[in-house]
Amino acid sequence: MRKTASILLIALGFTALAAAAPQGKGPDAEKRQRLIDVVRKLEQSPLDKGLQRDGDQAMEWVMTAPGGQMKICGKALGDFYQEKPEYKYHQRILTQLMLASAAFAFEHPEQADDEMAEYTASMESALKVYSAILKSKPDARSKALDTLAQTQADGKLASYIRQRCGPERQVSEVRVSARALPRQQAGAPAEKAQAQPKPAEKHSSPEDRQRLVAVAHKLEAAPLDPALGPDRAWAVQWVVAAPDVHAKVCTNLLADLRRPRYKYRSQITDQLLLSSAAFLIEHPEKGDGVAAQSVGGMEGVLKAYSAILKADPQATAKPLDDFLEKQKEGQLAAAVQEIAKGCQ
Repeated sequence: MRKTASILLIALGFTALAAAAPQGKGPDAEKRQRLIDVVRKLEQSPLDKGLQRDGDQAMEWVMTAPGGQMKICGKALGDFYQEKPEYKYHQRILTQLMLASAAFAFEHPEQADDEMAEYTASMESALKVYSAILKSKPDARSKALDTLAQTQADGKLASYIRQRCGPERQVSEVRVSARALPRQQAGAPAEKAQAQPKPAEKHSSPEDRQRLVAVAHKLEAAPLDPALGPDRAWAVQWVVAAPDVHAKVCTNLLADLRRPRYKYRSQITDQLLLSSAAFLIEHPEKGDGVAAQSVGGMEGVLKAYSAILKADPQATAKPLDDFLEKQKEGQLAAAVQEIAKGCQ
């Protein structure tokens, strides 16, 4: 299901960058509280279909909510992510990690810089979900989650996360808009769609970096080609795992695609991530700042958007049309950098 599949990318080690939102009352405060309430309810009844829909809606909101952020350490989940066969409720666990991370950020703004606390709180929430799943589905066990649950029972979860995710070990930190880990897409061969990237080592291989760049450019030219689905899935996973490619993407750049929801928002937001990573690989001398990467990423997005319009001329989006106009005027970099100031 594309909608919920579009949520999973951030679960492996990403931070959503967005402008800080003032705390207080009003619609945003109500939505923040609703997110927190949904997280708590899902901890008790994660398989409830109605709550799952509420969770998906909450994720859609937090993707572009000013001040929304998710910080999740992929290294703490390495064994779970690599489990074969994939855990039956893999998606529910990852979604809970993301929602719980966002809820923690809203509940504890005073701990905004305490990544270890946020990693631990989100893992504790995910383990509550796992425990609730086992109550209704006793056979739905995950060896990796059983190990984490035992670590928690021994009172060692926080130290385990610090060991895996502390500053000296956190080599695969990616900052990105809350986007999706594309799962198998319609028309894509099942085996290829499930292909996993190689586990990250100290350095990614030149071959994989070259492949990532090639895939990003192919998708810029043909973002709607279903045959590229497996390549898209591989590329997104690879960016997550690569220890030396730190993509940083500002969610504010595409915030206006949320309402009304753009028909091809999934493809566009995937493209922002992949083109940003490709830009970083192709231009390492330009550093790893969010502004420079965002400009490179948006250039890739506009190529993909132009290709979409050739295939579907009615699929226009005013925010992207505005960026195209800025590009024609030679003002794209300035416009993107101005927006990205809120994501530094």
